[in-house]
Amino acid sequence: PPVAAYLMAFCQFVARSLPSIFTDNYVFEGFAVFCGIVYLLGALTWNIAGFVKKRPVTGMIFGILWFFMPQSLYVLFVDGNLPRSVIMAVFPLVFLFVNEYLRKGGVKNFIGTVLSFAFICACHVGYTGMVAIAILIYLLVYRLCCFTGMNKIQKSGKRDLELIIALLCGFAFIGVILFPSLKGGLASNTSNASQAAKDFFQSIFITLNPVGKLKNGFSVSYFGIVSFLLAVFGTVAGKKRARAGFITAIIIVFLTSKTAGP
Repeated sequence: PPVAAYLMAFCQFVARSLPSIFTDNYVFEGFAVFCGIVYLLGALTWNIAGFVKKRPVTGMIFGILWFFMPQSLYVLFVDGNLPRSVIMAVFPLVFLFVNEYLRKGGVKNFIGTVLSFAFICACHVGYTGMVAIAILIYLLVYRLCCFTGMNKIQKSGKRDLELIIALLCGFAFIGVILFPSLKGGLASNTSNASQAAKDFFQSIFITLNPVGKLKNGFSVSYFGIVSFLLAVFGTVAGKKRARAGFITAIIIVFLTSKTAGP
């Protein structure tokens, strides 16, 4: 899928168009522009989420800090994975539309889910599939947390089905570029695809251990013991709707452990 490649090409074009600012290597200077766009994109999505949830200060704080989270820095500067960096910047907006549709429904939230999911799918199909799995886990946990009786299960189940259809529409929306990407790359190379899948799994002690993070620097993926404890606290003390997100985070941490991997 071409979005990240086109975005990087645009960044190099910007660097070439401003010789008074960028004078030497357009590749590295284009990457600097790319980092700035990723930062602004992540800040924008969090500010939109804060505005919708009527918590603009919280959205602004998360927007400022999102780019500097250990995992965001690892993906961009160590792994050098440009599509995944863009997906991480846009992911809060995807989750916002999903959450709003579960709560309120509405055509606007449905279309927002389709378009935002289509955008990340146009960045990288494999990572989008993992986001889809995370959303499905969230749907299940959300309904278990918000279960109020059998009399409402049919209505809530209908909304869940509509949301799944929205995700499928997001895939179908970019079918023109989706099919070629599935015919080449990792999809056509089983050994490489298998190796890429293994890279997502590591020991849970590495994922949570801050001492290991300081020792290994950015060479490992890091969730953080503080974030994990906050998720546990949110699970225990949070309200029904908020609790679903914390539980989903805990489940994903365990599902990305080495024992759950291939």
